[in-house]
Amino acid sequence: MGTLFGITISLFGGLTIEFGWITVFGGIIVLLLVIPQIIFQIKFRNRKRRRVPEAVPIIEKGLWGLCCVLTIMNASFFKYGFDSTTLFIIYLLGNVVLLLIYYITWISFFAKPSFGKRVTVAVVAVLVFCLSGVTLTDIYLIVAASLFGTCHIFLVSQDEYE
Repeated sequence: MGTLFGITISLFGGLTIEFGWITVFGGIIVLLLVIPQIIFQIKFRNRKRRRVPEAVPIIEKGLWGLCCVLTIMNASFFKYGFDSTTLFIIYLLGNVVLLLIYYITWISFFAKPSFGKRVTVAVVAVLVFCLSGVTLTDIYLIVAASLFGTCHIFLVSQDEYE
């Protein structure tokens, strides 16, 4: 793990794709996830939410940040990359498809807010983190995404839009 931003591609003896400590792909994914969230926070800052334990929103925000950091950076000192070309293709295509669904649903939500659309974008965001964790075989991201998903989907289900 000698490079900060490097991507190592070895074509001889099989294709291996390894990232440095920071991955540009992960940075782009996180940026694309954050943009609609910022718009949502501005547009719906006065939304109503059913009563939830005070710790849940704090934990959810912390887990969101952790998932974003783990999507961009390698938290371990071991190999950080894909075990096969297939996993790399699944990572790229899967995230493209999920991000398309994410943006289409956000656009639809901004046009006409509804509970179902908001839960859908929450689930898709969690799936992006889970897909990245599974394809990169990053146990830290998988665990963080699972915990984040539990808190995030619970909180989203407590918001009122209609």
